[in-house]
Parts: sequence; structure tokens; C-alpha cells
Amino acid sequence: MRRPYIFPLCLIVLLTAFQNAAVASTAPTHAHLEAYVWHLSEATDARGERIDALFVEGRPPLAVRFTQGQLGVLNLCNAMGAGYRLQGSHLFVVQGERTVVGCRDEVAEQESRAIALITHSSSATLTQADDGALAWRTAHGEVLVFLPEPTPETRYGSPGETLYLELASRTAPCASPTGAQCLQVREVHYGSNGSMLASEGEFVSVPWQIEGFSHEDGLSNVLLVKRFAISGPKPSWAYVSKGALRTTRERAEE
Repeated sequence: MRRPYIFPLCLIVLLTAFQNAAVASTAPTHAHLEAYVWHLSEATDARGERIDALFVEGRPPLAVRFTQGQLGVLNLCNAMGAGYRLQGSHLFVVQGERTVVGCRDEVAEQESRAIALITHSSSATLTQADDGALAWRTAHGEVLVFLPEPTPETRYGSPGETLYLELASRTAPCASPTGAQCLQVREVHYGSNGSMLASEGEFVSVPWQIEGFSHEDGLSNVLLVKRFAISGPKPSWAYVSKGALRTTRERAEE
């Protein structure tokens, strides 16, 4: 009597399992990368040991954002960016530029490691897991795992409208009986050479806040802002800061 041919059957089962594991991660697309801000959650070296230098207590984790062929590295001491090209799962990074500001020791070390692993790493492999995490594998075996946060453009479903808003150094009472304080805002315009051309009238107290901006009494700011329309029974607007173009401290009274 012939014995059952068991070994090949076991082999088929194992191969199927490996194939299923393989499809659990896929190569991300340009559109998917650019739809999110990616926050670092894990980082290991080629030996599988945690890269502690990339995480600084009391500071938000470093993050990356992909925008129209540009890669920005966020939440470091200096602003940092580079060009990038995606071919399948292979990411090619063009060495970019950064601002040069002195940083305290642990923050400087974090930035140094980030530069080496991200903007100075000419190539890497990106894979997208089923749970949404993005794995960035360098040519030297380091693995960075990023978690996605939808960009404002993704959340609000539109590219938004770009505004330049000047915010007064002091808040003012809102036009309501609640006694709350409101931001004082007016729109400004910039020329093609980057110089501010004009402000539109007087400051106006507004009842809305600007996401990503925290007012500090005594500081006036000019912000680059994206405005998004919110549909619904009562249509409204959302305002998101894309960064301060100018900050001026109010002179102390003598």
C-alpha cells in the first residue's frame, strides 16, 4: 500500500502562508504618501536595537511629509527638506537643505541621526502595512516605522485656499455677551519678490481659531494659512496655520 504523500502538501501550506504574509504589506503610491503626515513611532538599527537618539523626551516625534516631489522633515530643531523620487517601493532621496540654528545636545543628536537616516540616505525601501503603518528600510538595515495622520487637505477633501493673515499682539473681546477673547486678524498681501505689499484695513475680532497656532500676548504674527470650506446645514470655514512668516515682539512701555 502506498503511503500518503504528505510532505508536498505541508510545503504547499507553508508556501501559501508565506504568500499571504507577503501581501500584508504593499508599496505605497505618491498619492497615498502625500495624503498624510507620517509620525515616527519606532526606529531600530541593523541589529534590531532601538535608536534612542531619534526620540527626545518632552518633544513631539519627528515626522515626514511628502509634497509634490519634496520631502519635509518636521519637529526637529531646524527646518529640513529634500527632493524625492518613488519607483515602486524604492525611494530615492536627493540631498536637500536645512536651516542652521544651534540646538541643545540631545536635540542636536536627534537631528544628526535624522539627517543620516532620511535626507542623506540616497535610497530606501518603503512598504505599507495593512494597519496603515509605513516602514522605511535603509540600505544599511535600519528600519523606521511611521504612523499616518491625515493632512488638512485630506481631512477637508480639498486643496484649500491660501491666505496671509496678520494677527495683532493682543486679543480683544468677542462680539458676543460671553466675555470671551478673540483673535484680531486682518489679511495681508505679498508680492512676487516675497515682500509684504499691504494690509487690508483695521484688525477685526474673529470668533474662530487657527489650527496649529497658539496666541501669546505681546507677539504679533504674520501667518501663512490654508482656509477650507466645511459643508453642512451651517456652512463654515476651517483655518490651518502652515507656519509663521514673521513674528514681532511688542515693545515694552517705558
